[in-house]
Amino acid sequence: VDRDKFSAYITERIRNHEFGHSIQNIYLGPFTIGVVCIPSFVRFWIRELSAKMGMKPETGYDDIWFEGQATKSGAKFMQEHKDN
Repeated sequence: VDRDKFSAYITERIRNHEFGHSIQNIYLGPFTIGVVCIPSFVRFWIRELSAKMGMKPETGYDDIWFEGQATKSGAKFMQEHKDN
């Protein structure tokens, strides 16, 4: 595996995903904190702590709606606006 290409892919994927959360914020407004931010934060840390204890998650990161939606909408927006 080419480490530079892998690193660039991960960086782009994370950028797109986090931008997708910004899009969610536009739509959800003040509800974003309770509907997306807090659940995302809690879920991330549960998965991190589980991994440190040697437990493998039963689901993928994007399997919960708000994470999958962030990844898809961020990637779609970036693809549509990559030349701008």
